Amino acid sequence: LEATAAFEHYPGADLKMAYGEGLAIGYRWHAATGIAPLVPFGHGLSYAATSFSDPSFAHGGEGPRLRLTNHSDRAGVCVPQVYAEPLDRADIRPLRQLCGFAKVTLAAGESRTIDVALDPRAFQFWDEGQGQFAPIPGRHRLHIGPSAADLPQVLDIEPLAS
Repeated sequence: LEATAAFEHYPGADLKMAYGEGLAIGYRWHAATGIAPLVPFGHGLSYAATSFSDPSFAHGGEGPRLRLTNHSDRAGVCVPQVYAEPLDRADIRPLRQLCGFAKVTLAAGESRTIDVALDPRAFQFWDEGQGQFAPIPGRHRLHIGPSAADLPQVLDIEPLAS
């Protein structure tokens, strides 16, 4: 139980439980605490061994571009996931937040370059004072990989104001 986000607030008092975790729930809590989950968010099983390489990001594009390779002798599916981490305003968001993914089927030995579309609000937060979404200023780090716990590709960007 100690390895869960709700531990500090469970079971509550007088049949009431405070949801004190805020935004640090699920994979976000594991990333913030460094406690590895038994099965990470986004983890899937495939019969193919795939890898991601050569991440890049161009303004005007919808998201990062990367190369996927199936190293197996059989077809397989991989799901590259992109997590955004604001580097200049850590107080606004969780350490990392899922902002895009793609499901790609690769033939045996195939390599392909793909673009991963990002959520339009990937670099925004809800500003309660303004009552609307506002851009998170500054640099962001994109973490790219097959699950929330396996993010071998890193790309630092400064998105255009949204």
